[in-house]
Amino acid sequence: MKKDIFGYRNCKNDFFRFKGKTELLLLNAGEQILIYKHIVSKPPTGRTNVTNYYFSLGNNSSVQTLTIKNLKNAFPSNLIFKNFIDANFTYNTDLAAFDEANKIYKINMLLKESRGELFHDEE
Repeated sequence: MKKDIFGYRNCKNDFFRFKGKTELLLLNAGEQILIYKHIVSKPPTGRTNVTNYYFSLGNNSSVQTLTIKNLKNAFPSNLIFKNFIDANFTYNTDLAAFDEANKIYKINMLLKESRGELFHDEE
């Protein structure tokens, strides 16, 4: 039963975590804010697939919808991070942006910067 297990890894080495009966694909193992996606195929109100994004603060915390409000609530005392969110993201869909140059999701890069952790390009 899906409710009784955390998730699974498939033969392509993709990791899926369950949120209720929904399977969420983990996009960024090893980062602090874990980002998941769920593609809803053939949504009832449209003809194209819709991608929903979620996040958790590591493996042991609950999965939440990836929204500006939820991210800010997850870091109540980190005012710098909240300001970075406001300055860098206009829409909730922007939160899943990946920084190709640094090979990290932008939200995690901003979290590191808010904590004074220097972000170095690994070359």
